[in-house]
Amino acid sequence: MRKRRSSTRSTSKIGNIFNKGTIGKVVAGVGAAALVGAVLDRFLPNSPITTIAKPIAAYAGGGAAGAIGSVVLDGGLNSIGSIFGLQSNSTNQTTTGGFTV
Repeated sequence: MRKRRSSTRSTSKIGNIFNKGTIGKVVAGVGAAALVGAVLDRFLPNSPITTIAKPIAAYAGGGAAGAIGSVVLDGGLNSIGSIFGLQSNSTNQTTTGGFTV
């Protein structure tokens, strides 16, 4: 009786890391957020909708891990504050004075 050969496909270990588990979800979420951000920046430049839509797209693409990874890579806690309309005081400072002739 003949034995059947079973062949297994070997995949690279790096590819396996990015396709499975939490890292895979983060990669999917960051990719979805980047795609939505690029499209919105193309059609609605400087729109406040972009800061809200990117984490939503990341959550849709990679779940909670994707959304957290996207927000952290996109600017961390400052990005979360800008979603809710909170701005840091350092960006709102104005200078007075100048050079006159």
